[in-house]
Amino acid sequence: MRSTFVLAFVPLLVASPTFGATGVTVGNVNLRSGPGTNYESVRVVPEGTPVDIGNCDAAGKWCAITVDGKTGFASRRYLKDGEKQAGWPRSYDIGGGRLILYQPQISEWTEFKAIQALVAAEFYKAAGARPVYGVIGVKGNTSLDEDKDEVVVTDITVTDLNFSGLSRDELSALSVETGKILPTGPISLPEAQISASLAGQQRMADVTGLKADPPPIFVSKVAAILVQTDGPPAYAPVKGSTGLSFLVNTNWDLFRIDDGGQLYLRDDTHWLTASALEGPWKAVSELPSLLGSLPSDGDWEDARGAMPPEAYKTWLRPRS
Repeated sequence: MRSTFVLAFVPLLVASPTFGATGVTVGNVNLRSGPGTNYESVRVVPEGTPVDIGNCDAAGKWCAITVDGKTGFASRRYLKDGEKQAGWPRSYDIGGGRLILYQPQISEWTEFKAIQALVAAEFYKAAGARPVYGVIGVKGNTSLDEDKDEVVVTDITVTDLNFSGLSRDELSALSVETGKILPTGPISLPEAQISASLAGQQRMADVTGLKADPPPIFVSKVAAILVQTDGPPAYAPVKGSTGLSFLVNTNWDLFRIDDGGQLYLRDDTHWLTASALEGPWKAVSELPSLLGSLPSDGDWEDARGAMPPEAYKTWLRPRS
């Protein structure tokens, strides 16, 4: 299953080693070894302590922070932003056009030696042109600076450009230009920031059984309503009205005359009828007597809802 692309992760395409933003704690907060209450608390950071706020997880609930040279994770609700440093998105002039990059998402960190990321982007071929949206894949080699708890990334290269609105020649040209804006030397990232990014990506990747099929699209060139059932149609008898049933698992007031199976659907002030759910449906000028003699006791509330019993006959009377 393809993971959803979330723009909330570690900045990889940047030449500066400085990231995140300054901030302050707004309460006594635990500095934890990982992004969650299930991780060990390393220490308690007192209220009002200045901290460097790194990147947060996909849900925005846990952020990497650095305080007194120690990096860990803290709940976002106890952090207040200060002056922001270089943020996202970032814009680059490319020839006569413009490329806008959004915050990268770490997708893999293989054996802690090779890192990969995805970057959402929009490309303008020229001033005033409509944007072409796409995704850029990048990779690099990593090594750990244990003294600083930082990951050094080198040899950053473009692995993939996916812009469906560009021709092959345009993609080739964009690939060259994209390579020019990548940092040529090593960059350093706090290890905690990469861990937070990878944890967020892994949470998305671990989702199993999630149905991702696109929904059906229905088009009508005339005025229409959409009648749906939650699974196969399920009818139940209207208590106190022998021979009359209603469709239980739908979002409409839809009834069936059991003798013959004719259907009657109430659409606000109008009624429609058909011999099957699939139609064809047509307008009703006069309702069958069964629909005008619904029960007036509490049994009907059990079958169809909480409308006061005395309102049913008025509710069901056809109005034009």
